[in-house]
Amino acid sequence: NTDFDCKYQFQPAIRVDEYGGINVLYYDSRNTITPDSLEMYISRSTDGGESFMDFLVSDHKFKNTSPGFLFEREDYLGSYIGITSGNNKLYPYWFDNSTGSYQAWTNIISLDSIPPQIFHHKFLNTGNLSGSYEIECNVRKGSSASDPAEVKLYWSRNNDAITDSIMMQKVNENYTAQIPGNDTESFYKYYIKATDSLGISVASPEHAPLDLYSCLLYTSPSPRD
Repeated sequence: NTDFDCKYQFQPAIRVDEYGGINVLYYDSRNTITPDSLEMYISRSTDGGESFMDFLVSDHKFKNTSPGFLFEREDYLGSYIGITSGNNKLYPYWFDNSTGSYQAWTNIISLDSIPPQIFHHKFLNTGNLSGSYEIECNVRKGSSASDPAEVKLYWSRNNDAITDSIMMQKVNENYTAQIPGNDTESFYKYYIKATDSLGISVASPEHAPLDLYSCLLYTSPSPRD
C-alpha cells in the first residue's frame, strides 16, 4: 500500500481485566511518516465499550519488513501478540524488529498510572488579527476518577520557543482559553498539557513541546490553512 495518508491499526489482542476494563493491544501507524512504521497502543474502556481512551505502550518505533503491507508469517509480526492482567497491572507483549531481528517486547502498565487523554481540533486562521483566539479541548480521565487538577495552554507569537502560558477553564464539558491577538499578521505556536490529581500528565500534540500546533493568522482565510 503506497497511500501514506492512511493510518493503520491492526492485529488486536484483547483482555478484560479484573475490574471489568476492556483492554485492546494493537499495532498502530498514527505517529509515523509512512504506514509501514509502527508503534504499539492500548485502547481501554471502563464503561463496557461505550468509549475508549488510547495510550502509547512502546517506547520506540519499528518497521515492517514484509514484502507487502499484508504481514506474512515469516516476519512474525502479528504472530506473537497478547495481553493479560493481574496485580492492578496490564502485561502486553508483542514482536518487533527494532534491534535488527524479531524479538519479544513488553511494557508493564500500572492501572494507577494511565494518563488522561486530550481531544483537540487544531486552531485555524480566522482572518481576525485583533483576536482573541479561543483554544478548546476535551479531557478524558485516566487513572484518576476526578477531573484534571490542571489543564494549561502554552503558546508563543512569532517565536519558535514557547513564551507564554495560561490556565484553561472548564466550561460545560470542555476546557477553553484565549490567546490575545496583536492586530498584525502573526505566526502562533501552541500546545496543551493536562495533569490529573495523581500528578500524571499528558500533552497535545502527544510529543510536545518537541512537536507543536501552529497557525498563521492573516486577514484573508484561504485553502493554505
